[in-house]
Amino acid sequence: MRKNAKKATKRTCSMALAAVLAFAPVTVFGATDTANHWANAVISDWESKGLIKGYEDGTFKPDNSVSRAEFVTMMNNVLKNDAEGTVSFTDVKETDWFYQAVAAAVNAGYCNGYEDGTFKPSATISRAEAAVMIANAMGLEQDAAGAEGFSDEIPVWAVGSVGAVVKAGYMSGYPDGTFGAAKSITRAEAVSSLNRVLTQNDETVAATEVVLTEKEAVLEDQVVAGNVVIDSTVEKATLRDVEIQGDLVIRCAEDDKVVLDNVTVKGRIIIEKTGVEVSFSGKTDVKEVQVGAVCELTADDFEGSIDTVRITKEVAEKGDVVIDVPVDEVIVEKKASVKVKENVDTIQIAEDAEGSELDIAKDVVVDLVKADGKVEISGDGTVKKLEANADGITYHRDVTINKTEVASGVEAPTVVDDYVSGGGGSSLLRNIL
Repeated sequence: MRKNAKKATKRTCSMALAAVLAFAPVTVFGATDTANHWANAVISDWESKGLIKGYEDGTFKPDNSVSRAEFVTMMNNVLKNDAEGTVSFTDVKETDWFYQAVAAAVNAGYCNGYEDGTFKPSATISRAEAAVMIANAMGLEQDAAGAEGFSDEIPVWAVGSVGAVVKAGYMSGYPDGTFGAAKSITRAEAVSSLNRVLTQNDETVAATEVVLTEKEAVLEDQVVAGNVVIDSTVEKATLRDVEIQGDLVIRCAEDDKVVLDNVTVKGRIIIEKTGVEVSFSGKTDVKEVQVGAVCELTADDFEGSIDTVRITKEVAEKGDVVIDVPVDEVIVEKKASVKVKENVDTIQIAEDAEGSELDIAKDVVVDLVKADGKVEISGDGTVKKLEANADGITYHRDVTINKTEVASGVEAPTVVDDYVSGGGGSSLLRNIL
């Protein structure tokens, strides 16, 4: 059993840091393996400031685990902890690179060793242990109730700290409802969590990541240099007059709502959980909405723009992706049932999205449907031009298609008389003329 750590005094954070990941061999800017990673924005920001290091092969390895010695080194740098002292752990020698870091952390009071007299510097640190260290370092009040919403078992010695760091916004859980207490914290998670410690406790530092965890969360009048994450604990989130230079990651789910009012997202909106409604209003501008789950996109006095809605995962059997907001381009990469209720310039059905269903509402105009995969088109709207590049394309008689272009060697689209609605979309009755 580990010893209880002493509570440390809260320290003022600063961006005047040495390289935080001092254990990595060489500074690498623009790591080759982080471009599509959820923590890319904060990793890139810290790399550009010389706060973290990557590896000689050009990678950062964001999902690699972190040792206890490495984590206390990061903690010391973020907190500017240079406390002097000695330690007498049997596995920590004065000649070890981490000796002074361990000594500083122990003497500052936010971590300790084990009852057998060891510190276990090379052991990977769990998310529960990381939560305890952060809570102690920041002087947070224990909050066991804050951890009750997680479905995994959290050790008794860590429950209060987990609840405290989640409430403070320093750490969050996973989309499946777990905290991952027993999991090793990854390099990306460590950087992300400590970045929140840094930015939320130094008013001179522009935030590079914000995590919303309150049941009814509000974020207003801010410029966020990195990502904004709406956690699974949130039921309604309102973002107003916010610029997000990274991604907006939405993890709240069915019957939950996210309102974006005068919000600019320079990265992507990433929807991870089923059933959420995202409402766009004011001059909200978004480059791309990445849809990984059934959802509804709506508009309320919307004067902005959405460049692309991209459906990246197969969701056809789970319900409809409803697009009730004007969009320049919809790209269906995987099989989906899509209901379009506002005008769209272009809808692309990828080859891998074969079997998708597209319902175009009355009075809605789609300038171009480019079908590289088999698709069923229903509804009462208008398609100005249909490019048929795959066999088996069908459309309901009530859909108006002004012009059809059929690729060489491809069967012409077929008109279907009737259809009935149900489940995840329309099931066309094969009364083909």
